[in-house]
Amino acid sequence: MIVTSLNETERLGLKVGHLTTEALDPAALSAALIEGRFDLCRLKIRVDHAPDSGVAALESAGFPYYHAGGILRYRVDYRRTRYRPRAPEDVGLEFLHVDESNRPRLAALVRESFGDDPIGYYKTPWLAAIVSKDAELDCLIDYYLDGRVTEKLELIVRKDGRDAGFIVLSIDGGTVHTPLLGILPEMRGLALFHPMRDYIHSYASERGMREEEGARIDNLMSQNLFGQDGLEHVANETIFHVLPLLSRSVGYPVKTEAAASELESRATQHAKQTLKLDGFYRASHRFVPIAPTDPNRRYPVTLRTPILSETLAVITATAEDPSGRPNAITYTEFRRS
Repeated sequence: MIVTSLNETERLGLKVGHLTTEALDPAALSAALIEGRFDLCRLKIRVDHAPDSGVAALESAGFPYYHAGGILRYRVDYRRTRYRPRAPEDVGLEFLHVDESNRPRLAALVRESFGDDPIGYYKTPWLAAIVSKDAELDCLIDYYLDGRVTEKLELIVRKDGRDAGFIVLSIDGGTVHTPLLGILPEMRGLALFHPMRDYIHSYASERGMREEEGARIDNLMSQNLFGQDGLEHVANETIFHVLPLLSRSVGYPVKTEAAASELESRATQHAKQTLKLDGFYRASHRFVPIAPTDPNRRYPVTLRTPILSETLAVITATAEDPSGRPNAITYTEFRRS
């Protein structure tokens, strides 16, 4: 159900999973997060045209989550039609194929032109304390440029003899899409985006392929351009970052016992006595029931600190059954005054 992202897990120090679904089952999501001990799940809920936020299902699942935007999906099948370039033919662009000799140039171009918003983890509350834009760029470069994706076309785009940007096409059978495309800041405003898109459409059209693309919900330019170029809007994706934080721990987890009703107080005690979080206040608290709990029973409890910075600490307290599976989890957020 949830696919582990190996390169993000290796580079971010979090166990990261990805899930795209058209119908979110809260119980199945919760079970998959627990089974995989995920810290972060990038969840995309995909529907045809009509938006579906998925908030009700996520609230039912119970884990902390944050809305991370949306994507509009577009598609065209060039087995049934042909693309006619609309940009002027002579705009001074040159498309250089990437090989081992110029691959470092491509990586540099990605960093210089695609660094404003690579994935978006770094803008997510809690994750912002431990994930940087540079780390996200490392993930993208590792995945798309350094061998994780093998069927692809990589291009350096030059204008009038100068590097201007880049294109990375991913090819899956008879389908092509553009996971990475960027223009250097100093080359923007020169009407390069449309001829670069012309190249992509023509590449797919000449080979009788399908082209599938995505535009962020706030990127009206791309949305308009896809429509003008004959791509059909076929679906919407709402993106959430779900944060179960079930594996990561700063320092060793602490084992104790407590009733389910005492989990929050144990987390607060851990913050004050073990972590010595002087000057911090409790900012939020979330209780996530996983299985029925007996109010008169004391459970084995594991205390973890998955996030700890100079201004933020998040402590989880997990009541466990005899096999070590969670019965209930609390998330207590502390912030510096």
